[in-house]
Amino acid sequence: MTRSHPPAKWVLLLALLAGVLYLCSRVLLPFLSVILWAGVFAVIFQPTHRQVLARAPSSRGAAAFYSTALVFFAIILPILGVGLMVSSELHSALLTAPARLLDLVQHPDPRYAHFVERSLEVLEKRFGVGEVQVREQVQAMAAQVSSILVQGTMNVLGGVIQFVVALCMILFTLFYCFRDGERMVAVLADWIPLEPVRSRALLARIAELIHASVYGVVVLALIQGALGGLAFWALGLPSPLLWALVMSLFATIPMLGTFVVWIPAAIYLAFQGQYGAAVAMFLWGSLVIGMSDNLLRPVLVGQRTQMHELLIFFSVLGGLDAFGILGVLMGPVLMALATALLSAFRATDYPDLLARAQPAPELIVGSP
Repeated sequence: MTRSHPPAKWVLLLALLAGVLYLCSRVLLPFLSVILWAGVFAVIFQPTHRQVLARAPSSRGAAAFYSTALVFFAIILPILGVGLMVSSELHSALLTAPARLLDLVQHPDPRYAHFVERSLEVLEKRFGVGEVQVREQVQAMAAQVSSILVQGTMNVLGGVIQFVVALCMILFTLFYCFRDGERMVAVLADWIPLEPVRSRALLARIAELIHASVYGVVVLALIQGALGGLAFWALGLPSPLLWALVMSLFATIPMLGTFVVWIPAAIYLAFQGQYGAAVAMFLWGSLVIGMSDNLLRPVLVGQRTQMHELLIFFSVLGGLDAFGILGVLMGPVLMALATALLSAFRATDYPDLLARAQPAPELIVGSP
């Protein structure tokens, strides 16, 4: 029985290929977030780009430019505007928080003055911290907040430059995704070690899962955050945009949700003596915000993906840890992608392929 050995040149070629791929991964890894953002935008806006391309079929470059500009003005620019307003509200909240706390201690509202006095008495008896110490701590906190804001302003200036550069790179990459997306998909389908039909079906499934993850996680979270922010604004609560963003982030995490914010807000209103507003906040949160997920999810997502809540929970948290804010989207997308790949692997006749790839051993028959 003879055993065939791979030629040395093939071993050398595979080793060289592995080394080059490793170096390429090191080159592209710093731009992974840029590539992922551009890819997600390209998949989500592909139907819109096809409509633009249908009106200018002779110039794919012009159609890609128009589609990229549409993404910028319709999505990215509004997000930038909201981000600036939220930053302004956060800055104001940090500046006024120490003064509000000090005013609460020195001049409590008559409706809950007894509660404040009782709390100060408990602090003084158990921990030796009286009103004077509380005032000193609040003043020290105010000085610390001012220092943090000064340092934060310097960090923000550096972060703005990095953000603008990353944004330009995302738009630049998105342009080529729109212009050459079909060729990219064709090349990727050829690289997948499946039959062409199954490769195309797998890529279509991945695009479908990205759509479902965007609409099922991000869009629903933004809607719930907007509903919560609207209630904060209508009831006169401070920083409605900031709390709308916080509620949107909590809405992406299963088993938590927006109630982590609006229930304390209702308690705060009741503590202020605004019982009607507290009841309105509770009803709005439990009925309108709470039911919006059940009403809108079937419309936005349908039956395109059905991941278990526990899997979504860990994919969102793990995505945040791995990719930052992008992980809110990419965590569920990658988990859904893994599910699609496993389904494709199960649908492949890999036992037959292995049997064909490994010929049966030859029997050596000797003379008696």
